[in-house]
Amino acid sequence: GCCGTFPSHIKALADRVKECKPRQLPELPKYPVMQLSGLEPGILTPEKGFQWVGERCNLMGSAKFKKLVDAYKWDEAMEVCLAQCEK
Repeated sequence: GCCGTFPSHIKALADRVKECKPRQLPELPKYPVMQLSGLEPGILTPEKGFQWVGERCNLMGSAKFKKLVDAYKWDEAMEVCLAQCEK
């Protein structure tokens, strides 16, 4: 389980899906690549080279960043992003 779930919740969920067949796994490409999800998919291929993924640049990753975005202070929010990239 996860935060806030109880054995009774897990049992109810298990009872609900016990008749469901497992999904078929997709065929994997010969050389799989990393795929990230967000507002848009991010598919990282060797041809794209190094990609920087900033965890502080999401509303759950930084209280400071969230306050700036909520206040429409885009230039200051970008400074948070740039500061993370420079570390």
